[in-house]
Amino acid sequence: MSGKTMKKSNMYEEIADRLEEMILSDEIKSDAKLPGEAALASSFGVSRPVIREALMLLNARGLISQRNGDGSYVSSPSGEDLSKMIKRMVSLENTDILSLFEARIALEVQSAALAALRASSDDVMRLRRLTAEMRSAAGDRSAFAGLDVAFHNEIASVGGNRILRIFIGSLNSQISGMIEHNLVLEGADSDAVSYHEKITEAIASGSPERASELMRNHILIFMRNAEQRRRDTSV
Repeated sequence: MSGKTMKKSNMYEEIADRLEEMILSDEIKSDAKLPGEAALASSFGVSRPVIREALMLLNARGLISQRNGDGSYVSSPSGEDLSKMIKRMVSLENTDILSLFEARIALEVQSAALAALRASSDDVMRLRRLTAEMRSAAGDRSAFAGLDVAFHNEIASVGGNRILRIFIGSLNSQISGMIEHNLVLEGADSDAVSYHEKITEAIASGSPERASELMRNHILIFMRNAEQRRRDTSV
């Protein structure tokens, strides 16, 4: 492993970027253990504290995991890592609710269509179970929201597109909070369960067109409820 000539400022960032390039290009293999701090410092011609800062940055990016007493290992960023990053972006850029819903429609309508094409009987059974659990959880906003998010994640998983699944999962924290807030509106929980049941049966029947249409309408109603709640709380 060899480093490039480092600039005087922000050397740890440059080193982190270089190591990231090596990881993403598969020059450093997934799950591989990185050389120790001393070896990396010698390779890049910097001090160990600079290497330590670079490794901390890579860890924050989700590209390595640091194990006490055992060094640093290459790892893949998780959906949770992406979710945290997107949450920060949404907060820092003051992203509006409409943009979030537009993204959901783009992602989840396709996800529902793929699920209808690829679902097995076991997949449909899990979706039905989640919907039944949601109906039983009516009145418990936190549990209901968690099951609602799990239902959408399960559809993404059934669809089999890993990229869609990661991006849909990355919105979990934003969506879960909005679901909880929306549940103060009369009938919001029963509407959600009803749509989930219809979406599940469209997937079970192998109809991507019907599953897509229902998912789109479901998200649009959710958006309408979010706007209604926002108006109610601003009065």
